[in-house]
Amino acid sequence: MRWMAIVLVGVLGCGGVETRSGDDAVGVDPAKAKLLVNEAKNQIESGQYDKARALLTEANQYSDAQIRHRISLATEAVNEAESKHLSKEIIKRAEAGKCAEALGLTAKVVDAKSETQVPALLRQYTVKAHLGCLSAVVEDGQLARARKLVVDPNTKKGLETKKYKGFKDEVGEAVIEALLEKTAAASKEGRWSEATAVLHAAVDNDEASSRDRERVLKKIRKGITKEIKEIVGDAFGESGAKSELKKVDKLIKAGFWLPRPVEDAAATMDDEQARMQKLLTGGDKPEPASPGAEEKSEDKPTKMEPKELARLRRELAFWVACSSVQCAASGPKKMWLYGNATLHLPFKPLAKSTNQLRTGRAVWEIARGGGVVLIANVDPGKLADLAARAHKGLGWVSAAGLKAEDTSESLPPGDSIVGVRVWGPLREKEPTYEIGTVTAVEGVNVQVQRMSDRMVVSMPRGKLHFGVAKKGIKVLVFCESTKQSTAIIEKVKESTSALGDPTVEVKCLDAAGKPTGKKHKTQMGGLRIRREWLPK
Repeated sequence: MRWMAIVLVGVLGCGGVETRSGDDAVGVDPAKAKLLVNEAKNQIESGQYDKARALLTEANQYSDAQIRHRISLATEAVNEAESKHLSKEIIKRAEAGKCAEALGLTAKVVDAKSETQVPALLRQYTVKAHLGCLSAVVEDGQLARARKLVVDPNTKKGLETKKYKGFKDEVGEAVIEALLEKTAAASKEGRWSEATAVLHAAVDNDEASSRDRERVLKKIRKGITKEIKEIVGDAFGESGAKSELKKVDKLIKAGFWLPRPVEDAAATMDDEQARMQKLLTGGDKPEPASPGAEEKSEDKPTKMEPKELARLRRELAFWVACSSVQCAASGPKKMWLYGNATLHLPFKPLAKSTNQLRTGRAVWEIARGGGVVLIANVDPGKLADLAARAHKGLGWVSAAGLKAEDTSESLPPGDSIVGVRVWGPLREKEPTYEIGTVTAVEGVNVQVQRMSDRMVVSMPRGKLHFGVAKKGIKVLVFCESTKQSTAIIEKVKESTSALGDPTVEVKCLDAAGKPTGKKHKTQMGGLRIRREWLPK
């Protein structure tokens, strides 16, 4: 094809004509220069544009000021003639709806003739055809094709910057308008899952970008949020809330949100949060979206679930769990665990659990029902209503394992005594008590490992006392190297090693029970205590 041959020659041919800097150049020959200019004009008429430029370049070597003006006019003529000639095929293809081909040919000329005025002139002659072709694609609803043309480098190269931006904006607005139109009916009737499915399909089919989807989702999410508020407002405190919770979950998933982490310190990651994460992300750990990136949709949520929705959903899920045990708000009231307690998660008060809380721990009761109590880890302060408990509850424990009095220095019942530090008569024919740790339970007896020598002895549970060792307790220690003396504990420092004994600093007393002024350090295993000195 002759046109293609011209372009290929252009890639290898010369560019614009360089003008000379003055009349004093060697070889000035106006007559010869004039002949070369006239021959160049003949070449223009024959469509030999690069030959014409070569002749003009040669003429410039022999020109004077008058001839240089004629060379300049001839150069403009060759650029204009070539641009008009090249534009014919480009316009023909554009008018035939072959936008990509037309822009591709324009871009090829722009690259080949970059040192001439041809690219600028060609864009002027072809812009109307290009924009007409592109607009037809958009108006015909061929959004995937339009978006492909937007990102095609030839489109940007074939149009002036301002015209390219206008086309890009036109495609963007057309995409949004089309998405709104496609989701209008489903959104109006509250069929949110269908609406978002349309958006995902548009991205998957390259008819929209993820950014476009987010713009339309913003409107859909407002409708979803309004409906969730209404559902939770009507269902909280009522029977049938479990089915309403399922509706809320479907709506949140339709909103295409990332699950929001539980922010309250008392409500650590629990199975309900993990379930929501799996529901919203398909089981994968969510990764932050790259802002502004044009990507293929993987149907992954891109926006964090609003705090308000996370709060409402958590409250309704809590009510479903609470109503399963017919609970009611109580407290807040400080309580103590008596015995190790199984902790059931806030949303599963009756499910099996392996979570354990140690005996003697202070907790705060905030709700009660069905033999279980919802506890808080720290004092929650004043709680407005039952819904507020959803954000402060650590979990549920058996009501039977709670005491209103401090149990932190009480021997716990059953197997909970294992691991507890105790005072006891751990040596035969030795009236004083020493300290050890319970290692096992054998009916009415327990196994105690003496701290002093790690020997294990068996004895009745009733002979043991909680192993309190704190400031102010009277003990027997070797203040002198040869005999035990009475002393008062001043300080206890627990060992950082699992096998190390705590260190105890004592203040030694004389026979009258008065401080001698002498202080002494010893290992806790070396302490002895009389039964009557044990705290009541």
